[in-house]
Amino acid sequence: MYICKKYQSTMSIKKYLPLLFPVAFMICYIITHRYLYDFLTTFSCAVIVSVLVVRHKTVVNWGIIVLAFLFSLAGDRMLFTRAGSEIRFMYGIALFFAAHLFYIFFCLKNGRWSIRFFCLLLVCYMAYFFIALMPNISNGILLTAVCLYILVSCFSVAAAWGLSLDKATQMLFFIGIVCLVFSDTLISIREFLHQQLLYTLMLPTYYASQILVSAACIYSLTRNPGNNFSMKGK
Repeated sequence: MYICKKYQSTMSIKKYLPLLFPVAFMICYIITHRYLYDFLTTFSCAVIVSVLVVRHKTVVNWGIIVLAFLFSLAGDRMLFTRAGSEIRFMYGIALFFAAHLFYIFFCLKNGRWSIRFFCLLLVCYMAYFFIALMPNISNGILLTAVCLYILVSCFSVAAAWGLSLDKATQMLFFIGIVCLVFSDTLISIREFLHQQLLYTLMLPTYYASQILVSAACIYSLTRNPGNNFSMKGK
């Protein structure tokens, strides 16, 4: 019995070993700031989830997350190469907006959003928008884009909170989306308020979001392959 449990524990750890690739690429990018490692961090997460999706035949479910990663990859590229261009920054916002839509679609397909949580987040972020951001954004189109992005971000977190998969999957996914929104918030503080408050956490939390969502996929699809999307009791 002991040997059996030890074997199961070892196998449980082994299934997360592919995540060492995005973690290693993340560290390399933070040290070198070479775009290649930034690309490989997100791309490796997309590959990990894609392999699981194909293996477990869940294209219509977790396959949605692969699309979210790919749009994030494109958004990353826009922001990395914008060189002060406001239009490329807006393109980046649009691409990450699309990524959030895929996250939301996945969550609503496998749960329901928390209206109370959404309202709470919206009040906090709208206060931040009107008090801090709005006076510092002169471009009306950019202001609208930022406002819409805040709305979809709040919706994304509320949808992740209402994900109706097993508890571990839900928490990994939820924390991942929270990390993404937190990272975006730090970008807005630097971009529009010209403050460096906690900005050193921006990249680690952004990459952590993708790694945690990938971990949620690994856990969900390998814990019970015959019943990957059974709803938890409420």
